[in-house]
Amino acid sequence: MAKRIIRTLTTLDTAYISVPEFAAHLSVGRTLVMKWIKAGSLPAVKIGSVWRIKAESADAFIQANYFQA
Repeated sequence: MAKRIIRTLTTLDTAYISVPEFAAHLSVGRTLVMKWIKAGSLPAVKIGSVWRIKAESADAFIQANYFQA
């Protein structure tokens, strides 16, 4: 994983974020985020046809997989 400082997502007003929002936040592709979800390393829920990631789960994933330089 890349070394970078990432701000937390729990400061956002929404409880859930979309896959494209999370991908943009980490500067990675949506396909990679979907691989993490399908592998079970990133908890997410499917609402209709759209995958959503709980902000707390996103923060926990970032803390576990990204670290400060």
